[in-house]
Amino acid sequence: MAFSHDRKLVATGEVGPKPFLHIWDVESLEPVFSSKFVLEKGICCCAFSPDNELVACAAINDDHNVAVVSFVTVGIKHYCHWKIEGKKLTKTKGKVSRNNCLLVSVIADGDRVLTGSGENYLTEWRGTSNPILDEDSVCLSIRSIDCLVDGTFLVGTLGSEIYEVTLWKEGKFSPGKTGVDSFKKINCGHYAPNQKWLNEVWGLVVHPDGEHILSCGDDATLRVLHIASRTAKAIISLNFGVKAINVRPRVYMNADRREGYMLAPDPATKDLVGSAKGRCLCVSEKSHLVGVGCLDGTIRLFNQDYVPQFIIKHAKKEISDIKFSPDEDHLIVASHDSHIYVYNYNGETFAPTYRPIKKHTSAVLHFDFSKDGSFIHSTCRSYELLFFEINLGKQMTSGATSLRNELWHTWTVPLGWPVQGIWPDFSDGTDINAVDRSHETVDGSEVNYRLLATGDDFGMVKIFKYPSLHKNSVYVKGTGHSSHVTNVRFGLADERLFSAGGEDQCILQWRVIKHL
Repeated sequence: MAFSHDRKLVATGEVGPKPFLHIWDVESLEPVFSSKFVLEKGICCCAFSPDNELVACAAINDDHNVAVVSFVTVGIKHYCHWKIEGKKLTKTKGKVSRNNCLLVSVIADGDRVLTGSGENYLTEWRGTSNPILDEDSVCLSIRSIDCLVDGTFLVGTLGSEIYEVTLWKEGKFSPGKTGVDSFKKINCGHYAPNQKWLNEVWGLVVHPDGEHILSCGDDATLRVLHIASRTAKAIISLNFGVKAINVRPRVYMNADRREGYMLAPDPATKDLVGSAKGRCLCVSEKSHLVGVGCLDGTIRLFNQDYVPQFIIKHAKKEISDIKFSPDEDHLIVASHDSHIYVYNYNGETFAPTYRPIKKHTSAVLHFDFSKDGSFIHSTCRSYELLFFEINLGKQMTSGATSLRNELWHTWTVPLGWPVQGIWPDFSDGTDINAVDRSHETVDGSEVNYRLLATGDDFGMVKIFKYPSLHKNSVYVKGTGHSSHVTNVRFGLADERLFSAGGEDQCILQWRVIKHL
């Protein structure tokens, strides 16, 4: 139940499979509005907007869906403008054509009302319907509209794209008609049209130039994002394959898309195949080689200009982590098949150093190099923290003791002595998906603490002091993701933190303010 801010109306929600929302007049105790919405299992809470024009409702179902009730309602073959006359609520129906039979978004700007359709039509309800035609769009289904101060509109699509739209002035071309004068795409994000499998973003890394970040996901693209402008500077397709050319099996050279072919969809699901879905990323610090680990165990390598160079396939399952050694002599890959793969890199080719390391009992999730690149530590789903000597490929059974004072090049494993305080009470060990340690201490000295960022299944990004040694350590929390957080990475100067959302397919940029 909720009161309007002028205390004249009260909203109540029902409990049931398809609950009603009722709006009552406080003095007469008569309902002025009643409607059944798509919310399931019942309405647990509701609230009026400051101007009393909107009512937000939250559902009791597992997803806790939220619906916003305005006095313009849209839906399937439905457009109604509601008006309060005295103590009654009357409606005026709009004429629905085939171009706007499925309306999914609405915005009111003064006496103008615009709606977006499930296809690509933007309709002003005093003029005509006009399509936004962009051949480069992956999905133009309009999901959100907002009005800028200068009268232009921002239109968001299901394909994670944002357009700036300018409407004709009335009478410019045809008296009494309005329409789309111009539009331009100002940003685009990840979007995967998969029907059966999840559409997630997992890969995230900061480029060594400090000006870009790279991301990849289930949409089979590698994206280069400019930090300052927050726009995509390049989108590289991963949905291609090549044939082996005079090299050892499963190490494919000359992986140029112009000499390759587009991968066919999965015959069973019609979705993108696993060898095109990126799950992790790395960039070498010196030569800026880019490595992408894929869902089916494929590794794709690009040069500094993002031209494909190699495709490697040894792992049998998803690649969960991939990193170059600090000296770039090795490329190490962790896989869900419980193996760690080590490749030598001589500046021209990649070759397996020795047989895969098979010491973990479950899917290997994260690993880090020591400062000099001689050792790694790795974690898996069985909560094991193991240590290995890279040159020999052997496990160090006493590594926790002998390497206790080792300086690690990065720290991205969620287990270990310096990160024991990040786990909340009653955690099952899988709640934290990613961690990342800052590059420097908070004041640049050698004696102060660093920062440690975490991303978890509850959509939260947290920052702890590093090392974090005590149970229930104090942290700073950031919320913004609508899905689980799959990855976090500090910028090179530690002034920015970047996080990737799973099914929300968003890359968020956070400003880090250090308080000594």
